[in-house]
Amino acid sequence: MSDYAGSYKFKSVSISKNTDSTNITGLISEVNVFAYIEQPSATIMVSIKDSINFLNDYPIKGGQELEIEIDFDNEKRTWKVVIASIEDISSSLNTKVYNLRCVSHSLFKSHYTTISQYFQGKLSDIAKSIFEQYKNPTEKIRIWDESANSGSYVIPGWSPTQTIMWLASKSRAKNTDTRFKFFQ
Repeated sequence: MSDYAGSYKFKSVSISKNTDSTNITGLISEVNVFAYIEQPSATIMVSIKDSINFLNDYPIKGGQELEIEIDFDNEKRTWKVVIASIEDISSSLNTKVYNLRCVSHSLFKSHYTTISQYFQGKLSDIAKSIFEQYKNPTEKIRIWDESANSGSYVIPGWSPTQTIMWLASKSRAKNTDTRFKFFQ
């Protein structure tokens, strides 16, 4: 049981560079997870207190994978996310403090991928095929509802995430007039 609502305990935080992985757990001062149903992905902000000059010795780049393992309410959770940016860098005498903004693999990939294609069929099937094509192998579908409506669409150079969100907004549930949302 957690000590208080939202409490967690770090197991490890590691950053990947090519095939190597470096444990940076000792540098982490805070992890915040921001999840909004109106956004396609959770954003994880990792605050780092760097007194060993890690940022200069191990250059961090956008697109590097960060793996975060925590114990949350007696359950082990692992997030594999991608560093989207380094923010709020400040320095004092011997320490740099900065935040790593992390997002899902597919959202990061969507920033430099576009789809210009004709699709036809059930909207949920079209969206699922796009997600399957552009997702990272570690990303899994947990809940994917089937839509009742079908259509023909030309996607005009949108990102995979923008396309999936648009298709979700046009989809209708089988038994109700509910619109879908895309969130990972």
